Amino acid sequence: MVGRRQDKRSVECSMWVNYLNGKFSLNRMEVARKDQFGQLLKKSELTNLSLIVVPNAVEVIALVNDEQKQNVGKISKRFKL
Repeated sequence: MVGRRQDKRSVECSMWVNYLNGKFSLNRMEVARKDQFGQLLKKSELTNLSLIVVPNAVEVIALVNDEQKQNVGKISKRFKL
């Protein structure tokens, strides 16, 4: 099983979309973070969205990530004098 995608943590995003009279509307969006075994770690749900204000991928992932992990990526790795 080494090297398979199932061995890693994942973030899933499910969207409920309607198509009526030639237009799409977004009803609900669920974001779930799962561990390497598929067990749910954290889940977030967004409702009453419009297609104009749908969050991008980085914003959606931030909803279910830990704050400590998000801040690690922002730290500069260069030496400052």
